[in-house]
Amino acid sequence: MSSDQERLKAIITRLGALQRDAIPRFIESRPRLVARLGLGRYAEIMDVFAAMERKINRAWSAAADGHLPESQAALDDAVAMAPGVRAKL
Repeated sequence: MSSDQERLKAIITRLGALQRDAIPRFIESRPRLVARLGLGRYAEIMDVFAAMERKINRAWSAAADGHLPESQAALDDAVAMAPGVRAKL
């Protein structure tokens, strides 16, 4: 993308879709995950997932406020946490 405004808009749009669709679907899968993995293992997954979700929310919020450096930093942190969620699954 050629401008900071385009980057901010893309972050808002793409993370907004995650917040609206993918994150709630994952959270709604709780009964299946608990049944398959047990409550303890589910708690381990949600610990990492919740931290990643907070970073996603922070990235979206910073982008909505027009602060690209903070948004990018939070997004980078969230991306770095994703393998931890996947590994626990």
